[in-house]
Amino acid sequence: MDKDIGSIEVGKLADIVVINGEVLEDIRKSEMISHTMINGRLYNVKDMSEVASGKSKLKPLFFNRLDVNAMPSSTSEALKRKGERHLWVH
Repeated sequence: MDKDIGSIEVGKLADIVVINGEVLEDIRKSEMISHTMINGRLYNVKDMSEVASGKSKLKPLFFNRLDVNAMPSSTSEALKRKGERHLWVH
């Protein structure tokens, strides 16, 4: 598998995030994610659309597909506000 993963090189797959800001100066910037790369495909975190095509979206996580919300409403609202502020969704 070392020919496919393990380092950032042309032709290898990568799972990385693109952060808006310098995390070495302020660790809170680590929540300011603008893009994520999963299996070598780049996605915009705002709507998880694939950057290359603008169409392909990842399937929702299993707990987002369930028709239940076990999270307290105050926690859910706080996460929603934080997600909008930091461009990520739970």
